Amino acid sequence: MLVPIKRFLDGIHKWQLEILKDFDAKKIRFFLINWHRRARKTTLAVNILIKECCKNPNSRYGYITSTYKAAKNIVWTDPNMLKSYLPMDAVEKINESELYVKFTNGSIFSLHGADKPDNIRGVDFSGVVLDEFPLIKAMVWDEIIQPIIRQSKDRWAIFIFTPKGKNHAYAQWVKAKDNPEWKRYELKASQSNIFPEEELEKAKAETPQVLYLQEYECEFSDDASSVFKGITNCVCGNKEDYIAGRSYVTGVDLARTIDWTVIITMCRETKQVVSFQRFNQVDWNLQKERIILECTKYHSQLCIDATGLGDPIAEDLKRAGVNIPESGAFKISGASKKPLIERLIVAIEQRLITFPLIQELIDELGSYTYELTSQRNIRYTAPEGLHDDCVIALALCVYGLRNFLYSDNSARKRPRQTLITGNAY
Repeated sequence: MLVPIKRFLDGIHKWQLEILKDFDAKKIRFFLINWHRRARKTTLAVNILIKECCKNPNSRYGYITSTYKAAKNIVWTDPNMLKSYLPMDAVEKINESELYVKFTNGSIFSLHGADKPDNIRGVDFSGVVLDEFPLIKAMVWDEIIQPIIRQSKDRWAIFIFTPKGKNHAYAQWVKAKDNPEWKRYELKASQSNIFPEEELEKAKAETPQVLYLQEYECEFSDDASSVFKGITNCVCGNKEDYIAGRSYVTGVDLARTIDWTVIITMCRETKQVVSFQRFNQVDWNLQKERIILECTKYHSQLCIDATGLGDPIAEDLKRAGVNIPESGAFKISGASKKPLIERLIVAIEQRLITFPLIQELIDELGSYTYELTSQRNIRYTAPEGLHDDCVIALALCVYGLRNFLYSDNSARKRPRQTLITGNAY
């Protein structure tokens, strides 16, 4: 078996070795590799590409993923990836600006982003790797790459991914089952033992169930791109005024013009949303007055998005007498947003909170999604062109509940309302 870098073979696991053997046997042309996160599927694919470049003179092999930036970060920039495996005595040139390696035998290994598919048209690949296949538009394979690979039986393609809902990757997975040209490989985290058992248990406890089953157990969920499950189960009750003897928390997501400022108040004892306001194109002074009135009405503790311009507004509200604990001025960043949203995911999934039939809130929760960063971390976000102000305000409320979130309440026993909407979440 010709693999240029001994270091890869020294650390290889048996599932990688199985695919290498199948690849060298040349009985399979199309490889569907559905493995859990961090299973070293990209490392495997990169080494196969290097091997083929060294073995076949004057040939072109491509690594393609969702975006050009992601390709650069995952394979080119990472010091433990491509450059650590390249056999430098077989390399003629490394082009840093155009992201390709030319070998002394005339073969080329090049990186590409599927976000600009026209840049791939006409490239005469002898073999390709499509990484994060569910994130690549189906037409890139169907219309651009497949016709190139189908020119000769010696050409091949490797698709590596973890699922993201039942999209074109799932359709290809199903179609490949009984096709002798294709082979499917599945590797669950519970099977591989790549993660220590205690770390896997932590991931299971801390990750929403649908994402855990997808990212770690390789399951194709009916709607894994939708983050919040069980939204309709949480719809019950009505808005209500302050009730003496109860305590409240108010969550605020601020905006000035394009987005919306959202103010949500929740009762800590019942975990029920009791008040909802949403408005935009309102100057800061009036916004502050509305927040002060809300917190005064419910004697509530405030949790506010204190990112950027929110920081001085939080300070102004403190000076005005609003109850903002130290943790209540919440700075939203990539690191802090993930646990904030995941706390809300669990609260909705387990029906720990309830809210009235507020269509703007329900629509935002239903459309909310996630994406993988170039470093393959999960980033929660609203779809392009939509808003997440209601989601953030509700998440800040849930954050402000603290230990109240898991205490007994009567709200969970309330009958659900029928949700009148065009979407099913």
